[in-house]
Amino acid sequence: MNNWFQSYLTNRTQFVELSQMDRNKYTQQRFQSSRVTSYGIPQGSILGPLLFLICNNDLPLNIQRAKFVLYAEDTSVLVVDKNEESLQTKLSLVMKQLENWFLKNYLFINTTKIAAMSFHLCCSKPPFKLCILLRNTKLNICPK
Repeated sequence: MNNWFQSYLTNRTQFVELSQMDRNKYTQQRFQSSRVTSYGIPQGSILGPLLFLICNNDLPLNIQRAKFVLYAEDTSVLVVDKNEESLQTKLSLVMKQLENWFLKNYLFINTTKIAAMSFHLCCSKPPFKLCILLRNTKLNICPK
């Protein structure tokens, strides 16, 4: 079984084909390219979401002060606090823990897909802008 998974996940060939059709549905231009990928799960595979959940199954057990929603190939991290400064502190701690967990498990965080939202009960206050640090660098969602 281990050999089957290893062969499934290593040295896969990734193929891309781009073509353009005219109004009569004839292909005019075609670009094809293939390359060997040394690691990773093939995009769009049936096993991809299952393998993701198996990989990330212990994530909630290793991160304190946060709750998780794991679904298919997405992970949502929920950090809650009534005080804005405490929330920012918790968020920074959670991000540091996430960073360490991802490093230990040979995974990476796609920083282009990180977003932060804050919810308030009271409308009289302007929303608090959270800042997410990753590898001691502020992400582009941080306030100026």
